[in-house]
Amino acid sequence: MVEKNIRNIFLEYPEVIYGFTSIAYSEYASTYKSALVFAVP
Repeated sequence: MVEKNIRNIFLEYPEVIYGFTSIAYSEYASTYKSALVFAVP
């Protein structure tokens, strides 16, 4: 459900690229499974 809501927000801004990535290498890995990454031109 959260992912669907995020997708709906980004559909309003087609020039913005987004995705999810693993953060297993990060110091936050014990708290979070992944991160939302986006690029804005």
